[in-house]
Amino acid sequence: MEDYYVINNKIRVTGTHPFFVATPYGSAIKQVSDLRIGDKLTNEVNIIPIDSIQHLYNKATVYNLVDVTPFNNYFADGILVHNKGGGGFGGGGSSSSPYIYGGRSYTSSSSCDAILDPTSKKQCQDHFFWDGVFSSIFIIIFIPFYLLSYLFKAKSFFRRGKTFTDNQDVIDYTKMIVPTFTNAYDGYYSKDTENWTPMISPPQVSPALYQNLATPDVLREKVQRLYERYESDWTNKDFDAMKSYIKEPYYSKQKQIFESSFGDNFDVTYQPKILSATPLKVDLKVDCEYVKLQINGEMIDFEVSSSGTVLSGVPSIRGFTEYWQVFVDMDKNFYLTDIEN
Repeated sequence: MEDYYVINNKIRVTGTHPFFVATPYGSAIKQVSDLRIGDKLTNEVNIIPIDSIQHLYNKATVYNLVDVTPFNNYFADGILVHNKGGGGFGGGGSSSSPYIYGGRSYTSSSSCDAILDPTSKKQCQDHFFWDGVFSSIFIIIFIPFYLLSYLFKAKSFFRRGKTFTDNQDVIDYTKMIVPTFTNAYDGYYSKDTENWTPMISPPQVSPALYQNLATPDVLREKVQRLYERYESDWTNKDFDAMKSYIKEPYYSKQKQIFESSFGDNFDVTYQPKILSATPLKVDLKVDCEYVKLQINGEMIDFEVSSSGTVLSGVPSIRGFTEYWQVFVDMDKNFYLTDIEN
């Protein structure tokens, strides 16, 4: 041991050793490193206040007893401590902490009747009373959450194995992506939490601001091609292909989002289609232009596990809105630089 504590110029002990400290409702257990001057320790008869604590950085040999007394409590230099190596602290033991009085452990309210001193007996009984109150409060709060979780899992459980879609085109397409696709709900299926409500398109900026890039129809066509390519590569997890048309740092961000959200699973998008691509802002540079667009589209989207079951999503077409920022170079090549939902 490289360091230790000296309490009241007498007791030498490690900082992690548990001591009993007297409180108004009985005894609490504190590690030595958490003890403070004024805390009250217990000996065979009296309460001993802590007058001094020294933290010394010297090498010393310490010992940890394997097993002492039924409760692993003993007196060290006349002070009641807990055996760190034994049970009943930091694992195992009863759910309620014992009340310590006169060197003995009392483990229930009824055992407090053996205490002759009326004040100490009342403190012992109060100790277990408040333990019971706090336990009851915990149970009252915990059980509803547990039941809700159980009902949610039960709902998913009864859906498990049922057919996801009757659309053969969707089934065939998904099997091209995930050969193990079972077309069945997973036992932990849940609807996704994404917003699938399309927004009304606002007025677009003047086409004169981007007339050097394309006409409105050509702009939409180019964005549609970029969008379809992106969704296909996303579904197939072809991030190497994405490098050719997604600029950094957004490319790395997208890859990290997929890996953290889906891991070995697949986010299948089927027949993604842009309904409108409204230019909202054009930022002109010397050798390029940035265009921010509101994309209103629709698709079938669902997550498939590596084992082929459906984890989330629905088999029907849903609309959505995204905000794309597109970079256009001097050769009128389009690159994706950001997507906002």
